Amino acid sequence: MAATLVELRVLGRREEIPGRRILPAMDEQQANSRWWIRAVLAWLAILVLAIANGALREAYLLPAWGRPAGLLASGLLLSLAILAVAFAALPWLAASSTARAWRIGVAWLLMTLAFEFGFGALVQHRTLDEMLAAYTFRDGNLWPLVLLVTLLSPVLALRARRSR
Repeated sequence: MAATLVELRVLGRREEIPGRRILPAMDEQQANSRWWIRAVLAWLAILVLAIANGALREAYLLPAWGRPAGLLASGLLLSLAILAVAFAALPWLAASSTARAWRIGVAWLLMTLAFEFGFGALVQHRTLDEMLAAYTFRDGNLWPLVLLVTLLSPVLALRARRSR
């Protein structure tokens, strides 16, 4: 194994000490595939929260508050959940650049759309017109805003983390 210098910070002072790599250095392709895998795993967490949000909406929010208020509350809750996942997962995703944050947001949006249309067509046997009806702001529906939050949340989380 090749010797390397390991940076150590002690009481605010930076010191370099000789050391050895514990793991071999990753090449660029390995690093890229790792953050993509992590982006998919973070999106799966969002998917679980979205399903839980839908169950909450159908079981409690719509019966208690009616359609417009229930859809509005559900859309806001899901948007906040997506922002929370993005903020919490950002360091783990290694999204230290705005470009990578944008790539994660685009990936999350595309996975969401693929899931929505795939699940709607293959499992729920919905027509395209029925699925596209969810992409309007009718009756308090915030689904288009949730999609925008999905796209922007990694970038917004990165900005929020940088300003802290």
